[in-house]
Amino acid sequence: MLESMLRKTVPSVVNSFPKLTTGEPYRFERWAGDDRDILCLYYWFSPRDGLRRNVKRVPVPEILAALGHLRRTGTLDRAAFQKLCPVSESDGPCGFAVLGRTLEALGVAHYVGKRGFELTQPGTADQLLR
Repeated sequence: MLESMLRKTVPSVVNSFPKLTTGEPYRFERWAGDDRDILCLYYWFSPRDGLRRNVKRVPVPEILAALGHLRRTGTLDRAAFQKLCPVSESDGPCGFAVLGRTLEALGVAHYVGKRGFELTQPGTADQLLR
């Protein structure tokens, strides 16, 4: 169920992901398989020089793992993200913001500052995890 809701939500409902502090948001690039044919949400941002696009990814299985952790513990912080989402983390810390903002777009989380993201709708999370 999660994958279908992600595809319905991104990019039709949300196509940008606000940074956790300030600056231009991350922008949706595409849905595509990675080198192992795992479906990923690809996003982009311009580096400070503004001359090119940096494209990064968040694999759907990592979104699922993060959602499961959020549902079990009530929170998703950077330490949990680093452990649960090695591919996203290897692309850089911006993946934490994109993954968390995606969970917000699905209506199951809310950003609470340095503590990370908190669960807002356990019932919705349960439905997405089916």
